[in-house]
Order: sequence, then C-alpha cells, then structure tokens
Amino acid sequence: MSENSFETQLTFELAIILPEGSIRYVTSRLWFTYRKDFAPIGGTGPETDQGWGCMLRCAQMLLGEVLLRRHIGRDFEWSEGVPPTGEYERVLRMFLDEKTALYSIHQIAQMGVSEGKSVGEWFGPNTAAQVIKKLAVFDSWSGIAVHVALDNILVSSDVQDIATLAPPKDAIKLIMDDNRNVDESYLTLMTESSASNDRHCEWRPLLLLVPLRLGLTSINRCYLHAIEEFFKLDSCVGIIGGRPNHALYFIGIAGDRLIYLDPHYCRPSILKKYGDGKFLEDFDSLEVSRQNIQVFPLIQLFFYLCVLRKKNVFPSSQPSLFEQLETRPKYWPPFEPYTGVKAKILMKDFDDMCAPNYVIDDGFEILEETEEPLTDLADDLLKS
Repeated sequence: MSENSFETQLTFELAIILPEGSIRYVTSRLWFTYRKDFAPIGGTGPETDQGWGCMLRCAQMLLGEVLLRRHIGRDFEWSEGVPPTGEYERVLRMFLDEKTALYSIHQIAQMGVSEGKSVGEWFGPNTAAQVIKKLAVFDSWSGIAVHVALDNILVSSDVQDIATLAPPKDAIKLIMDDNRNVDESYLTLMTESSASNDRHCEWRPLLLLVPLRLGLTSINRCYLHAIEEFFKLDSCVGIIGGRPNHALYFIGIAGDRLIYLDPHYCRPSILKKYGDGKFLEDFDSLEVSRQNIQVFPLIQLFFYLCVLRKKNVFPSSQPSLFEQLETRPKYWPPFEPYTGVKAKILMKDFDDMCAPNYVIDDGFEILEETEEPLTDLADDLLKS
C-alpha cells in the first residue's frame, strides 16, 4: 500500500468515528503491531511475536507516547511525507526489532524472564508494567521515573518519593555494563546528587501505572463516566486492557466509543534507518474498523506527570476508580524505590505456542468471557 493511499483510507475511516480535531491526534500516535522475520530473540528464540506479543506491543505504544511527550511535546503531529529527524527519529530507533534497541521486542521479552515469563509467553498487564519499570532504568536520555501503584491504591508519598529521587548509583553501572551510552544530563544529575550526599533531586518526569480491577467478569458500567473523565486529563497517556490473550492500547474516547490501537496485524520486520521517508510503503492492506469488543475488568491506567503538582491531580468519582492515600498505613512495609536489576538475566527456553499442553496463565488475569460488550454498556450509560 502506498503512503498516500494509506493516509487517505485512514483519514476517511477515522472521520466516520471521530470529530475532525481528533483525527490528527490519532494518526500521530505510534502504532506497533506484530512483526515477523526479525533476528531470533536471544539468538535461538522466536523470529516473530505473532500470537504472543500483543501485550508487549501495547507496552511499546505506551512507552512511545510517553517518549513523544517527554522529548517533543503532547501536541506533536506527524507530517505526511516528512522523513523523521532529530528527537523523533531517535524515539523511533528505540523500538526497532533488534536486540540493541532499548525498547525492542527482544529487550521486553527477555526482561520478562525476570518476571517469570518465558520468551514466547503471553504477558498480562501486571507483567508488562513491571517490565516497563525495569527497562526505564537503562534510559538515561529520557530519565523517566516509573512507579507501579498497588492494586487500586495510590499513595501520594510514594509518588513524591520516586519522582524526587535521583537516579541510583547502580543505574549508571547497569547502563554501562549494558554497553549503552550515558546521557550527559543524566550523568550531571547523578554527580550533583553524589556531591551533596543527598539522593533527592528536583521533580523527575514520572510515568505512573495504576493497576485496576473494575468488575468481576466485565467492566461495571458505573465506572464508564470516570474513565471518560480520566481521558480528559492532560496527564493521561492511555489504558492497556482488552481481554485475555488479546491486549489493546486505548488512547481516548469519542462519545460512547473507546478509541484503541490494535497490535494484531502481522507485518515484516523493519530495520530501516528511515532515511528515505517512506516508512508506510510496507503496510499491508490494514483497515480502521468500528467493532463491538469485550473488555475485561483488569486494566492498567497510565499517567505521565512531567511537573511537580502540589495538589491532587486526579478527580474523584463515585464510585472511585482507585483509592488515594496521602501516606502509607503504619502496618505497611516502608516504600523501597526500584533501583535496577543487579543480576544478569538468563534466557529460558521459549515455549511452543502450538503444543497441546501449552497453558497461558497470568494469575487472576484469566477470566471467563462475558456476553455484554463494553460499547453496549456505554450506550446504556449515555441513554440513562
């Protein structure tokens, strides 16, 4: 498909769903899908993530959105026919399907081993959140702090601590041991912290991940209005959810419809350096469609907080999506910020997805299907 025909089709399809002002926003987001024919993961692992990598691709889309906001700005718009340059190109390179790219499918899959996931095994949203937190330690260019809240509970003092904590000394060693360059601004922040013997610093850009369960087998309709309100926040960078073994990245809401990017299209791996400005030429005949989908209640809600906020930035709702506490209860253990993986991660053998005894199990994330899709719940809510 040519670049012009794809852009025309995409714009036409989105115009049916979205108000005019939202089309450029959606087409400017980074959309990562299944790929095939890349270098084997770990040297001997799978050469495609089709069938198991949808949650990993959603994690890439989420990270891509955060990096765009961090280095370019929230109002970034993709321009047709303009080759990527500068910081935009640098962001894209971080997601190439090769082991040297920090946020590649290779790195995400191998970091999942530290969470008990074999390469080739489907991730649940909780695993994806922990892997994002671990990989971000190596990204000295972005210098983003990552905090994964407890299930349905956000402690403000924990957020404050992680966002005002200088990168740990171990982080520099980890980055160098991984044969990566240390960004100058990151090194300066480390040096100043060491010189003053104070581990604290000014507010670091923070990616906040809040695991939620909003029902038993489906999202309870009473939460839909609250979800809509969260999407209106400048700090909201989306939701990862969907249903077991079928992850989606939700980027907004238009009327009664959730807008999502679907990673379930398999295309040849791209290792171009983007010099010719034609990175849409390899697209197969993709379609932007309107579907009723079943969304399960276990989701991850994401926020990017780039500046210090003195007041609570999250609106309250009835019922609330999550509980907000100022400090940890006394019976909780003290908060210990994550400082990096100190042990070398060993590759495990990857699992055969076609094996008759293969079972995908991510704890309580595997749920029975419901007959009532989320879009129908939204329709009922708006009519009430």
